[in-house]
Amino acid sequence: MMEEELQVHGEVSLPSNRFAPPEDETAWRMPRDKPEYIPYIISLMNFFHSPNPKYNKHTEFTRSQLLEINPTVVKRWLSFLAYGKEEYDPAIDAPTFKRANSLKQAKKVAATSCQTSPSG
Repeated sequence: MMEEELQVHGEVSLPSNRFAPPEDETAWRMPRDKPEYIPYIISLMNFFHSPNPKYNKHTEFTRSQLLEINPTVVKRWLSFLAYGKEEYDPAIDAPTFKRANSLKQAKKVAATSCQTSPSG
């Protein structure tokens, strides 16, 4: 809805715009419409930033923090989830920590949460 339509319909607050222009960090809010994604996002950001204390489910990440994540980080995170280490040899190591479907869901969340555009 356009801002004018919101005023006509009597709504007071504007919705958070997850697709706001990159230069407008104030209009962007971390999407929380899929609460089942939050644990994966927290895990990925804890892996990437190694904060002390660790991030929790109430942590709000900025768009720029999420856009710092790249495919290499996601690959290393998924390797860590599956093998317990970032670098592995498939001929020697066996994925014993996570099952394939759990990794598939983690990959899906990482792809959707850290994309650079609404269509990408």
